Amino acid sequence: MPPTRAVHAVVMVHGLHGLADDFAYMATRLRERFRDATGISAVVLVPTVNHGLTRHGIQGAAERLAPWIVDECQKHHATHISFIGHSLGGLIARYVIRLLHDNGTIPVRVQPVIYLSIATPHLGSLEHARRARSFAPHPLTAIVDDVFMHGTRFFIKQTGEELMLKDGDDSTVPLIVRMTDDAFINALRLFRHRIAYGAIRYDPTVGYETSVIRRTNPFKAQFPVSLSKLLLGESPRVIRDDAETAEMDEGGSQTVHTPLEELMMGRLDALDWERYAILPSRPVFAHVDVIVKSKFFNERHGSVVVDDIVNRVFDLAHASS
Repeated sequence: MPPTRAVHAVVMVHGLHGLADDFAYMATRLRERFRDATGISAVVLVPTVNHGLTRHGIQGAAERLAPWIVDECQKHHATHISFIGHSLGGLIARYVIRLLHDNGTIPVRVQPVIYLSIATPHLGSLEHARRARSFAPHPLTAIVDDVFMHGTRFFIKQTGEELMLKDGDDSTVPLIVRMTDDAFINALRLFRHRIAYGAIRYDPTVGYETSVIRRTNPFKAQFPVSLSKLLLGESPRVIRDDAETAEMDEGGSQTVHTPLEELMMGRLDALDWERYAILPSRPVFAHVDVIVKSKFFNERHGSVVVDDIVNRVFDLAHASS
Protein backbone atom coordinates (compact mmCIF):
# COMPACT_ATOMS: atom_id res chain seq x y z
CA MET A 1 0.00 0.00 0.00
CA PRO A 2 1.21 3.53 -0.68
CA PRO A 3 2.17 5.49 2.45
CA THR A 4 -0.36 7.79 4.09
CA ARG A 5 2.38 10.23 5.02
CA ALA A 6 5.77 11.18 3.68
CA VAL A 7 8.45 8.51 3.99
CA HIS A 8 11.89 10.06 3.92
CA ALA A 9 14.82 7.79 3.05
CA VAL A 10 18.08 9.09 4.54
CA VAL A 11 21.02 7.31 2.91
CA MET A 12 24.30 7.43 4.85
CA VAL A 13 27.40 6.72 2.73
CA HIS A 14 30.66 5.83 4.49
CA GLY A 15 34.10 6.81 3.28
CA LEU A 16 37.37 5.17 2.26
CA HIS A 17 38.05 1.95 4.20
CA GLY A 18 34.79 2.71 6.00
CA LEU A 19 32.03 0.54 7.42
CA ALA A 20 28.33 1.03 8.02
CA ASP A 21 29.16 1.03 11.74
CA ASP A 22 30.98 4.34 11.25
CA PHE A 23 27.51 5.91 11.17
CA ALA A 24 26.03 3.90 14.05
CA TYR A 25 25.96 6.86 16.45
CA MET A 26 24.55 9.36 13.96
CA ALA A 27 22.03 6.87 12.57
CA THR A 28 20.71 6.21 16.08
CA ARG A 29 20.35 9.94 16.74
CA LEU A 30 18.52 10.41 13.44
CA ARG A 31 16.07 7.61 14.16
CA GLU A 32 15.40 9.01 17.62
CA ARG A 33 14.82 12.49 16.18
CA PHE A 34 12.28 11.28 13.61
CA ARG A 35 10.55 8.77 15.88
CA ASP A 36 7.87 11.05 17.27
CA ALA A 37 7.55 13.41 14.30
CA THR A 38 4.10 14.09 12.90
CA GLY A 39 3.42 14.04 9.17
CA ILE A 40 6.67 12.29 8.28
CA SER A 41 8.48 9.06 8.94
CA ALA A 42 12.07 8.29 8.12
CA VAL A 43 13.96 5.19 7.17
CA VAL A 44 17.67 5.58 7.82
CA LEU A 45 19.61 3.46 5.32
CA VAL A 46 23.23 2.54 6.06
CA PRO A 47 24.46 0.37 3.17
CA THR A 48 27.12 -2.32 3.43
CA VAL A 49 27.58 -3.03 -0.30
CA ASN A 50 30.95 -1.25 -0.45
CA HIS A 51 32.62 -2.80 2.59
CA GLY A 52 36.22 -3.55 1.62
CA LEU A 53 35.76 -2.17 -1.90
CA THR A 54 36.25 1.58 -1.59
CA ARG A 55 39.84 1.47 -2.88
CA HIS A 56 38.67 0.32 -6.29
CA GLY A 57 37.16 3.53 -7.62
CA ILE A 58 34.28 5.93 -7.09
CA GLN A 59 32.29 4.84 -10.12
CA GLY A 60 32.28 1.17 -9.14
CA ALA A 61 31.20 2.03 -5.60
CA ALA A 62 28.34 4.15 -6.95
CA GLU A 63 27.23 1.45 -9.37
CA ARG A 64 27.03 -1.07 -6.52
CA LEU A 65 25.14 1.36 -4.30
CA ALA A 66 22.56 2.77 -6.73
CA PRO A 67 20.51 -0.43 -7.32
CA TRP A 68 20.57 -1.17 -3.59
CA ILE A 69 19.04 2.26 -2.93
CA VAL A 70 16.37 1.71 -5.59
CA ASP A 71 15.38 -1.59 -3.96
CA GLU A 72 15.28 -0.05 -0.48
CA CYS A 73 13.20 2.90 -1.63
CA GLN A 74 10.70 0.53 -3.23
CA LYS A 75 10.61 -1.73 -0.16
CA HIS A 76 9.94 1.18 2.20
CA HIS A 77 7.68 3.13 -0.21
CA ALA A 78 9.97 6.14 0.09
CA THR A 79 8.56 9.43 -1.16
CA HIS A 80 11.61 11.60 -0.46
CA ILE A 81 15.34 10.97 -0.34
CA SER A 82 18.37 12.64 1.24
CA PHE A 83 22.06 11.74 1.38
CA ILE A 84 24.66 12.14 4.11
CA GLY A 85 28.16 11.31 2.91
CA HIS A 86 31.30 11.24 5.03
CA SER A 87 34.66 11.82 3.36
CA LEU A 88 34.85 9.78 0.13
CA GLY A 89 31.21 8.88 0.76
CA GLY A 90 30.21 12.39 -0.27
CA LEU A 91 31.78 11.84 -3.71
CA ILE A 92 30.24 8.39 -4.05
CA ALA A 93 26.85 9.91 -3.18
CA ARG A 94 27.27 12.56 -5.88
CA TYR A 95 27.92 9.86 -8.46
CA VAL A 96 24.95 7.82 -7.19
CA ILE A 97 22.71 10.87 -7.56
CA ARG A 98 23.63 11.05 -11.25
CA LEU A 99 22.77 7.35 -11.68
CA LEU A 100 19.44 7.72 -9.86
CA HIS A 101 18.59 10.66 -12.07
CA ASP A 102 19.50 8.70 -15.20
CA ASN A 103 17.24 5.77 -14.26
CA GLY A 104 14.30 7.99 -13.32
CA THR A 105 14.33 7.33 -9.58
CA ILE A 106 14.78 11.04 -8.87
CA PRO A 107 12.78 13.18 -9.19
CA VAL A 108 10.10 10.92 -10.73
CA ARG A 109 9.66 8.25 -8.04
CA VAL A 110 11.21 9.96 -5.02
CA GLN A 111 11.72 13.65 -4.37
CA PRO A 112 15.33 14.71 -3.72
CA VAL A 113 15.62 16.91 -0.64
CA ILE A 114 19.06 17.13 1.03
CA TYR A 115 22.58 16.40 -0.12
CA LEU A 116 24.93 16.79 2.86
CA SER A 117 28.65 16.08 2.88
CA ILE A 118 30.99 15.92 5.86
CA ALA A 119 34.73 16.36 5.26
CA THR A 120 34.40 15.34 1.61
CA PRO A 121 37.26 16.09 -0.83
CA HIS A 122 35.06 17.66 -3.50
CA LEU A 123 38.11 19.08 -5.28
CA GLY A 124 40.26 16.01 -4.79
CA SER A 125 43.25 15.66 -2.49
CA LEU A 126 45.97 17.64 -4.23
CA GLU A 127 46.30 19.75 -1.09
CA HIS A 128 48.06 16.81 0.59
CA ALA A 129 50.73 16.80 -2.10
CA ARG A 130 51.10 20.58 -1.71
CA ARG A 131 51.45 20.19 2.05
CA ALA A 132 54.11 17.49 1.70
CA ARG A 133 55.96 19.55 -0.90
CA SER A 134 56.01 22.60 1.35
CA PHE A 135 58.26 20.79 3.83
CA ALA A 136 60.81 19.75 1.21
CA PRO A 137 63.80 21.76 -0.05
CA HIS A 138 63.20 23.03 -3.56
CA PRO A 139 65.53 20.54 -5.31
CA LEU A 140 63.63 17.65 -3.71
CA THR A 141 60.05 18.69 -4.52
CA ALA A 142 59.85 16.47 -7.61
CA ILE A 143 61.05 13.49 -5.58
CA VAL A 144 58.50 14.24 -2.84
CA ASP A 145 55.72 14.41 -5.45
CA ASP A 146 56.80 11.07 -6.90
CA VAL A 147 57.00 9.34 -3.51
CA PHE A 148 53.64 10.79 -2.46
CA MET A 149 51.92 9.62 -5.65
CA HIS A 150 53.38 6.11 -5.52
CA GLY A 151 52.40 5.83 -1.86
CA THR A 152 48.85 6.92 -2.65
CA ARG A 153 48.57 4.38 -5.46
CA PHE A 154 49.93 1.61 -3.26
CA PHE A 155 47.64 2.21 -0.28
CA ILE A 156 44.37 3.30 -1.91
CA LYS A 157 44.80 2.09 -5.49
CA GLN A 158 42.33 3.37 -8.11
CA THR A 159 40.53 5.64 -5.67
CA GLY A 160 43.84 7.24 -4.71
CA GLU A 161 44.60 8.05 -8.34
CA GLU A 162 41.13 9.58 -8.70
CA LEU A 163 41.56 11.74 -5.60
CA MET A 164 44.93 12.96 -6.90
CA LEU A 165 43.41 13.64 -10.35
CA LYS A 166 45.88 11.19 -11.86
CA ASP A 167 43.50 8.50 -13.14
CA GLY A 168 43.57 7.71 -16.83
CA ASP A 169 46.12 9.11 -19.26
CA ASP A 170 46.90 12.54 -20.66
CA SER A 171 43.89 12.36 -23.00
CA THR A 172 41.43 11.45 -20.24
CA VAL A 173 39.71 13.98 -18.02
CA PRO A 174 40.00 12.83 -14.36
CA LEU A 175 36.85 11.30 -12.94
CA ILE A 176 36.31 13.88 -10.19
CA VAL A 177 36.54 16.63 -12.81
CA ARG A 178 34.02 14.81 -15.02
CA MET A 179 31.75 14.69 -11.98
CA THR A 180 31.29 18.45 -12.40
CA ASP A 181 29.98 18.08 -15.98
CA ASP A 182 26.41 19.14 -16.72
CA ALA A 183 24.89 15.68 -16.24
CA PHE A 184 26.21 15.48 -12.66
CA ILE A 185 25.55 19.12 -11.79
CA ASN A 186 21.99 19.03 -13.14
CA ALA A 187 21.22 15.94 -11.04
CA LEU A 188 22.69 17.55 -7.91
CA ARG A 189 20.73 20.74 -8.64
CA LEU A 190 17.47 18.82 -8.13
CA PHE A 191 18.11 18.69 -4.39
CA ARG A 192 16.46 21.49 -2.46
CA HIS A 193 19.43 21.79 -0.12
CA ARG A 194 23.14 21.21 -0.68
CA ILE A 195 25.14 21.39 2.53
CA ALA A 196 28.88 20.98 3.10
CA TYR A 197 30.62 20.61 6.48
CA GLY A 198 34.39 20.82 6.87
CA ALA A 199 36.91 21.02 9.71
CA ILE A 200 38.85 24.28 9.72
CA ARG A 201 41.91 22.51 11.20
CA TYR A 202 43.15 19.27 12.77
CA ASP A 203 41.80 17.05 9.96
CA PRO A 204 44.86 15.33 8.47
CA THR A 205 42.77 13.61 5.80
CA VAL A 206 40.60 16.29 4.17
CA GLY A 207 41.24 20.02 4.41
CA TYR A 208 38.69 22.80 4.77
CA GLU A 209 38.92 24.25 1.26
CA THR A 210 38.16 21.02 -0.57
CA SER A 211 35.49 20.10 2.03
CA VAL A 212 33.37 23.20 1.51
CA ILE A 213 34.47 24.19 -2.02
CA ARG A 214 36.33 27.36 -1.06
CA ARG A 215 39.47 28.97 -2.45
CA THR A 216 40.60 29.95 1.04
CA ASN A 217 40.08 29.00 4.65
CA PRO A 218 38.69 32.24 6.12
CA PHE A 219 38.90 30.88 9.68
CA LYS A 220 42.66 30.30 9.89
CA ALA A 221 43.44 33.73 11.29
CA GLN A 222 40.33 33.88 13.48
CA PHE A 223 41.07 30.59 15.26
CA PRO A 224 44.86 30.20 15.44
CA VAL A 225 46.34 27.10 16.99
CA SER A 226 48.10 27.65 20.31
CA LEU A 227 50.02 25.39 22.66
CA SER A 228 47.49 25.94 25.45
CA LYS A 229 44.62 24.84 23.19
CA LEU A 230 46.55 21.78 22.11
CA LEU A 231 47.26 20.81 25.71
CA LEU A 232 43.96 21.79 27.33
CA GLY A 233 41.60 21.31 24.41
CA GLU A 234 38.54 23.40 23.66
CA SER A 235 34.86 22.84 23.06
CA PRO A 236 33.96 21.84 19.50
CA ARG A 237 31.75 24.28 17.60
CA VAL A 238 29.89 24.59 14.31
CA ILE A 239 29.94 27.98 12.58
CA ARG A 240 28.01 29.10 9.51
CA ASP A 241 30.37 29.96 6.66
CA ASP A 242 28.51 32.67 4.79
CA ALA A 243 29.48 35.46 2.40
CA GLU A 244 30.84 37.61 5.24
CA THR A 245 33.14 34.94 6.61
CA ALA A 246 34.34 34.17 3.11
CA GLU A 247 35.66 37.73 2.92
CA MET A 248 37.34 37.73 6.34
CA ASP A 249 40.78 37.02 5.00
CA GLU A 250 40.64 38.99 1.77
CA GLY A 251 44.05 40.29 0.92
CA GLY A 252 45.75 37.46 2.75
CA SER A 253 47.66 34.61 1.22
CA GLN A 254 45.66 32.19 -0.89
CA THR A 255 46.39 28.63 -1.91
CA VAL A 256 47.51 28.33 -5.51
CA HIS A 257 45.04 25.90 -7.04
CA THR A 258 45.52 24.03 -10.29
CA PRO A 259 43.38 24.84 -13.36
CA LEU A 260 41.42 21.62 -12.80
CA GLU A 261 40.64 22.57 -9.21
CA GLU A 262 39.55 26.03 -10.35
CA LEU A 263 37.32 24.45 -12.99
CA MET A 264 35.63 22.21 -10.43
CA MET A 265 35.20 25.07 -7.97
CA GLY A 266 33.55 27.23 -10.60
CA ARG A 267 31.10 24.54 -11.66
CA LEU A 268 30.18 23.40 -8.16
CA ASP A 269 29.95 26.94 -6.82
CA ALA A 270 27.36 27.72 -9.50
CA LEU A 271 24.99 25.78 -7.27
CA ASP A 272 23.70 27.20 -3.99
CA TRP A 273 25.48 25.73 -0.97
CA GLU A 274 25.13 26.05 2.76
CA ARG A 275 28.60 25.77 4.28
CA TYR A 276 29.38 24.97 7.90
CA ALA A 277 32.80 25.22 9.51
CA ILE A 278 33.62 22.74 12.24
CA LEU A 279 36.02 23.92 14.94
CA PRO A 280 37.34 20.58 16.27
CA SER A 281 38.45 20.14 19.84
CA ARG A 282 41.62 18.11 19.24
CA PRO A 283 44.17 17.36 16.54
CA VAL A 284 44.68 14.14 14.57
CA PHE A 285 41.24 12.62 15.15
CA ALA A 286 39.01 15.39 13.80
CA HIS A 287 38.13 13.40 10.66
CA VAL A 288 36.35 10.73 12.70
CA ASP A 289 35.33 12.91 15.65
CA VAL A 290 32.93 14.79 13.35
CA ILE A 291 30.77 11.69 12.85
CA VAL A 292 31.46 10.10 16.27
CA LYS A 293 32.79 6.94 14.66
CA SER A 294 33.19 5.39 18.12
CA LYS A 295 30.89 6.45 20.94
CA PHE A 296 33.58 5.68 23.51
CA PHE A 297 36.43 7.45 21.74
CA ASN A 298 34.73 10.26 19.78
CA GLU A 299 31.47 11.27 21.51
CA ARG A 300 32.99 13.92 23.74
CA HIS A 301 34.68 15.56 20.76
CA GLY A 302 31.96 15.19 18.13
CA SER A 303 28.47 14.96 19.61
CA VAL A 304 27.95 18.71 19.10
CA VAL A 305 28.64 18.29 15.39
CA VAL A 306 26.40 15.24 15.05
CA ASP A 307 23.55 17.00 16.87
CA ASP A 308 23.89 19.99 14.54
CA ILE A 309 23.69 17.73 11.48
CA VAL A 310 20.81 15.64 12.83
CA ASN A 311 18.73 18.68 13.77
CA ARG A 312 19.41 20.32 10.41
CA VAL A 313 18.42 17.23 8.45
CA PHE A 314 15.28 16.74 10.53
CA ASP A 315 14.14 20.36 10.20
CA LEU A 316 14.69 20.47 6.42
CA ALA A 317 13.13 17.04 5.86
CA HIS A 318 10.11 17.92 7.98
CA ALA A 319 9.64 21.19 6.11
CA SER A 320 9.67 19.32 2.79
CA SER A 321 7.01 16.76 3.74
